Amino acid sequence: MKSFTLLTLIVALCLAKEREDFNGISEYEIDGCQDPYVRINGVYHAKPRLSTIPAFLVYCDQKIEGGGWVVIHRRFDGSVDFTRNWNDYRNGFGDISGEFWLGLEKVHQLTRSANYELLVVIRDNAGKQRTARYGQFVVHSEFEKYRLHVESFINGTAEDCMGRHNRMAFATVDRDDKYGCASKYASGWWFDNCYTANLNGFYKPGSGNSMSWHRQPDKRVGLQEARMMIRIVRNSVLRSDQAAIEGLNSTTVAYEEV
Repeated sequence: MKSFTLLTLIVALCLAKEREDFNGISEYEIDGCQDPYVRINGVYHAKPRLSTIPAFLVYCDQKIEGGGWVVIHRRFDGSVDFTRNWNDYRNGFGDISGEFWLGLEKVHQLTRSANYELLVVIRDNAGKQRTARYGQFVVHSEFEKYRLHVESFINGTAEDCMGRHNRMAFATVDRDDKYGCASKYASGWWFDNCYTANLNGFYKPGSGNSMSWHRQPDKRVGLQEARMMIRIVRNSVLRSDQAAIEGLNSTTVAYEEV
């Protein structure tokens, strides 16, 4: 009995030490949030195996739907302004532990290195949480204007509002689409004259012309919260060379200020 109690104490101390050493940001570089090293929610350094940019910080969610999710977008209090230009949406902005947009280039580097799925989590103005899960998610290169590939709506309590945006190029107020949607809604998104989902719209819970998710325009009421998360598809093979992704993603171009 004493040995069992001692073992329990040792395990507890080790777990406490792990959390103490974690200190908010792990120095260990991971491919994605399904890395065996990632056991708790938190901020990690990611270096996807085909990435052509330096390691970058990601927030891993290990709680919802089995964990292993890289959070690429999170909004919950309106503290971060999402009316941004192309450079900001490309490079990312906000607080990785609070509200943020990870950055199109980082998401491109992740999704060119492995097969990813998408989970969208939203909370409406009444506080009800809903989800939408998609089996395929890719953001193509900047050369292709970070064109979106999102298919295979799997399940969820929210309706499929991303399907309309499949194959759309990203647009911002300074690099708008031909319909002027980014300027009209003061946000960056994969607009399609204009949207059924726009999670980067104004943060105005309960109001129109805001962060919303609905097929019917008259029912697009501002959400309280929204998260976009991606995860490597289970049992898929991590891509190890450029030939493995030929035809799916284009060559990454170097950063340029615009």
